[in-house]
Amino acid sequence: MSSSGFIKLHRRLLDSITWQQSAPPQKAVLITVLLMANHAPQAWRWQGQNFTAQPGQFITSIPKLVKNAGVSEKNVRTALKNLVAMKFITEQTTKHGRLITVVNW
Repeated sequence: MSSSGFIKLHRRLLDSITWQQSAPPQKAVLITVLLMANHAPQAWRWQGQNFTAQPGQFITSIPKLVKNAGVSEKNVRTALKNLVAMKFITEQTTKHGRLITVVNW
């Protein structure tokens, strides 16, 4: 993940059900997910195989999300569960990490 560049955050997010039904810690996770998502294809080695994360995808872990969002592990897990239920993201998990995809990138 690169720490340079910026993302566009549209004001209509404020009107979305995803934003309105999220508690403040979950909003921090939502913004963190958007900031961590790749903006261009990125080559990774994942589960012993070469993989290319597409724009809107990234590979991470719960501890990394906790650190980046500045919230508890429970908040991260709750936020991810809710974001999946609201079809904002999809995730594939293994014991080694998780691939998160922002659905409407």
